[in-house]
Amino acid sequence: MIGKAWEISTIREWLNNEFFETAFSAEEQGRIPTTLVTAEDNYEDRVDAGNDTADKVFLLSVSEVETYFPSNESQMCGATEYAIAKGAYTNNSQVVEGQPPCFWWLRSPGASTFWVMRVNTLGGIFNGGNVTDVREGVRPAMWINIGS
Repeated sequence: MIGKAWEISTIREWLNNEFFETAFSAEEQGRIPTTLVTAEDNYEDRVDAGNDTADKVFLLSVSEVETYFPSNESQMCGATEYAIAKGAYTNNSQVVEGQPPCFWWLRSPGASTFWVMRVNTLGGIFNGGNVTDVREGVRPAMWINIGS
């Protein structure tokens, strides 16, 4: 699902092509700038993250999650009906945003080249999930120009 590194991942290609084209109107697309997305190595497990990329839509890195979502509670993500219908793994004993929380992918490499970091249903950053696991949620990120 994710690939060995963000720069060559199928999720990156999907987010910046099919998802971008279908999720946003032409006007909205015009407000989403291309962003330098940094590749952050997993120093603890000595896993190379590959190269920086230029993307309109991306997944967050571990350091970005820690910056923008400073607590486990804020890292919990309620699964959408669409994600549930597509088979996203959820924790039905919790409720976030009116929905059960799901795991969600990050772009940071996990403990090996076939693992990627993710956030679990309780909002903790987890050192990896196999890149072929299709039960994880996707929480797209982007910057938006709000000026005219």
